[in-house]
Amino acid sequence: MEHSFEFAWSIEKPSSEKHSWSYQKACEACLGEVEKRHGVDWKVTDVSYDDLGRETHTDGGRWGGPRKWSCTHKVRIHYNVVRRGPDDDSFVETGERELSLTR
Repeated sequence: MEHSFEFAWSIEKPSSEKHSWSYQKACEACLGEVEKRHGVDWKVTDVSYDDLGRETHTDGGRWGGPRKWSCTHKVRIHYNVVRRGPDDDSFVETGERELSLTR
């Protein structure tokens, strides 16, 4: 079953950035949020994104003073999740091991 999730990523900087830069950052942050919400027992697969656009604002401050650029970029992610298990390469088996340190 395919899932979808909308996410808005915001930043404020002293200089502006290209649309592709903020789109990439929004996609990375969105994927991180989806992975966090599903938890470590689930693997996110078959990921695709929709670019929902961005809003920007530039505050010029006083004449000759520092400028502030802010951006909020919105994306929608489409993805599937699969349960991690022993046959999955990303499955990490935990257990105790004896370790001996010598000089």
